[in-house]
Amino acid sequence: WRKPVTEGAHRRRWAAVLIGAALGACAGWGVFALMRAPEDAPRREMARVVIADATQPVSGLVYMAQARGLFAEEGLDVTLLPHTTGKAALAATLAGEADVATVAETPLVFAALKGERFSILATIATTERNIAVAARTDCGIECPEDLRGKRVGVAPGTNAEFFLETFLLTRRIRTNEVRIEALTPESIPQALADGRVEAAAVWHPHLGAVQRAMKERVRCFYDEQIYTWSWNLVSRRGWAETNGDAAQRLLRALARAEEAAAAEPEAARGIVAARCGMDAHDLGEMWSSYHFRLTLGQWLILSMESQAQWARRKGAGG
Repeated sequence: WRKPVTEGAHRRRWAAVLIGAALGACAGWGVFALMRAPEDAPRREMARVVIADATQPVSGLVYMAQARGLFAEEGLDVTLLPHTTGKAALAATLAGEADVATVAETPLVFAALKGERFSILATIATTERNIAVAARTDCGIECPEDLRGKRVGVAPGTNAEFFLETFLLTRRIRTNEVRIEALTPESIPQALADGRVEAAAVWHPHLGAVQRAMKERVRCFYDEQIYTWSWNLVSRRGWAETNGDAAQRLLRALARAEEAAAAEPEAARGIVAARCGMDAHDLGEMWSSYHFRLTLGQWLILSMESQAQWARRKGAGG
């Protein structure tokens, strides 16, 4: 016989998981008081760091640090392993294929509910406009309410799924009033073009590909009020503690990239556009919506707790 688990107990258990992840991150957090290494510091051996990166504009600080040689200046030999989603990048890191991943908070929630252990080193970007519901106007979708009865594509277990369901909820559209189709992010542009789905929740650079290919035949529904995307640097549990010096160098290089991106926004846009395969002009139109700052705040834990409640309603974590 098992004693029933109350909602309060669930919340306490989840809070404990999140606090554990946050405390793991603190191993490298003191670096922000060390924005520059001492000029007379002894020359260090190069430390190798493998970053599993979901190729997206929100990884801009990583691309800036790599392109400008900031990782190397901090004594790091950084290899970027490209992935199409943060979910895949996180899985690769937890499997030991990489040291660090770039990932949004939603895959972290699902991983934590499965009992995975990881450390959040920092949030490296936030944005309210990197994701939207792209809908075909030639299928009769002129406003969000027209999504009823339509096939809507989304990548399961990602922040696109959380955004989509929240977007529908705020429009008083039940999820059973649309036909949710599970798709990979990279397949969404073609699925929309072929008519396999009439709409999809998708992020950049795939959203940009949809807009370029379909032009006036697609309408994008954003909602800056319901969701703030956080993009995080996450290591497998114990890596930061074991490799504290490398973790500090990594964060210091990204802090320097933040300064460089703020001082030279056009150069930063060019670097990010080239890395993501985007048109520099298209990226420029939305550049101001990206907030490239290294942070690690309580708001991230609150956001993850909210998403954990949503994920548990969907059956995640038992």
